[in-house]
Amino acid sequence: MGMTSDDIQKALRVRRTVKEYFETSHETKVQAKELMKLFMEKGIFTKNTQDGLQIREFLKYLDEQNHLHLIPQIYFEQNKVSKSWFFIESSK
Repeated sequence: MGMTSDDIQKALRVRRTVKEYFETSHETKVQAKELMKLFMEKGIFTKNTQDGLQIREFLKYLDEQNHLHLIPQIYFEQNKVSKSWFFIESSK
């Protein structure tokens, strides 16, 4: 199954929320799971289980669908088994 309109809209909402976060933060890099509370406040995700599982699964899905470009602030570090997901400050 490919990307749906709802998936694209969710990705764009994550993008906007991350942009807003960096506009008010002194940080330049943050683990994706650290923003789960903010994503929940914005209504992007409804719960936070297993230390940010929902955002990690969504980013993995975007990666599998070759749509990570929808969130230009995304950055990952690959280890032997999985990826660690981060957001970095971006001028986009």
